[in-house]
Amino acid sequence: MTEMEFPALLTREQASASVRAKAATFEVDSATLSYHPFAGFVHAMALPRTKMESRIHTLVDRLTGKTFITDPWPELRRSGAGSDRVEDPLWNSITFEDARLRSRRLVATASLRKMKLGHNSKIREIQSHEKIWKPNWLLAGRLGGQELKVLVDGMNGGYYVVGC
Repeated sequence: MTEMEFPALLTREQASASVRAKAATFEVDSATLSYHPFAGFVHAMALPRTKMESRIHTLVDRLTGKTFITDPWPELRRSGAGSDRVEDPLWNSITFEDARLRSRRLVATASLRKMKLGHNSKIREIQSHEKIWKPNWLLAGRLGGQELKVLVDGMNGGYYVVGC
């Protein structure tokens, strides 16, 4: 299977600005763009009492198994050999089939919550990618006298502190 990747939608400056929006005095010393492995799935769900279908996009972290419903994806591109990639630590990663099962379960659970119990939604997988590399910025810097490492989502600017 061809490995794909999402384009980085944020520049280094935009990633830094997203952190500074909450911590105005954060000073960036270094920034590294790296790509994290996910499995990706698109499901179609028949909406009750209509002939319409809704599409649900999910990503499953191949290193932790965490599963997310996402916004529709930007256009994927073939993964470049020069991209900096997060290495698999080989102790918690999941298989593609397990990722598929987790994705389907999340979509089914979300459908029950949205459509209320008793709704029998028809869910089918219409697209899958065994590996999609998602961009993240790792910013190292200082906030006051404290050194911090902050991981910033390279697509939407969400972030969290990963080290201090």
